[in-house]
Amino acid sequence: MNRAILAIAGCIILAACSSPEDMSGAIGIDSAPSQGEGGTETASETLQRRVAPEAQDVAFKDEEKQGEAQRDFLYTWPRQVSAIPELASKLEAERDKLLAEQKGYYTQALKDCPPEFASCASRTYEVNWQVVADLPRFLSIANNVYAYEGGAHGNSWRGASVWDREAKVSLDPAAFFTTLDLLAEGIGEEACIALNAQRAERRSQRAPNGAVDCVAMDEAT
Repeated sequence: MNRAILAIAGCIILAACSSPEDMSGAIGIDSAPSQGEGGTETASETLQRRVAPEAQDVAFKDEEKQGEAQRDFLYTWPRQVSAIPELASKLEAERDKLLAEQKGYYTQALKDCPPEFASCASRTYEVNWQVVADLPRFLSIANNVYAYEGGAHGNSWRGASVWDREAKVSLDPAAFFTTLDLLAEGIGEEACIALNAQRAERRSQRAPNGAVDCVAMDEAT
């Protein structure tokens, strides 16, 4: 189980969580099986075992346009999610709720915006789920979200969730750890160094004088 816990360490989110005792009791972490030496699967074997042959990636789009105003909606998830009916249904319900909300805001904005500023009614909402870690018991997923609501620019953020195949529930990744403060003590410095290395690569510049610019664990995904 230690390997599973460490793999999920890469997926931390903001939400508050139950106590470790309540969580371990609820999902049976203490008794969860672990892979022994020589029990590692190949990537191909993993997909064959965990993903139904008919499971497909999902990319749901919904859009409309009235004059200069346009509404765009996109919600996607990978086939590993499609292979878990309960998880797929959960994301479908969230998708439908977000779409209904966007349609409502768009309709109201069309009424409120003067004709010469109709483009201010434009709306965009995109949610893209991806697999972070696919373990025998847990499927760890994270999303990128982008929303534009007619202002000067849109906003982006990330979220994460872990699906427990045995308990058939979604878990807050932070619930796998005693506290986020203790997690920061364990991996915080290494995570900050890795984060700054990625920033340097993407921005083609490094932090001055070796400074480490980082974020708190409750601000990270």
